Amino acid sequence: TLADGRAKAHCTISSGPTITTGRWVRLELEVRPDGEVIQRIEGKEVRRYRKVELDPTDPLARDMTDGDPTFPGRWIALQSEGHPIAFRDIEIMPLK
Repeated sequence: TLADGRAKAHCTISSGPTITTGRWVRLELEVRPDGEVIQRIEGKEVRRYRKVELDPTDPLARDMTDGDPTFPGRWIALQSEGHPIAFRDIEIMPLK
């Protein structure tokens, strides 16, 4: 929530497909040194953004980031927005 009581935008538009329950897909996240993030599903780019940061009012986020909501290069978080999800074969690879 912003200081004037308005909620921050949480969901953003993506060109990604709707994934049916039980179907495995390949998701790639490319996080570039300048902070840009590119998301691909099955090799197709679906989102591109920058300035990723955690909610500075969240106590857990403050603990994880030492007070820096941009958490430069320290954390990877995987989550679901309210639906069952499973992860497998997670790889972290350096950019070339």
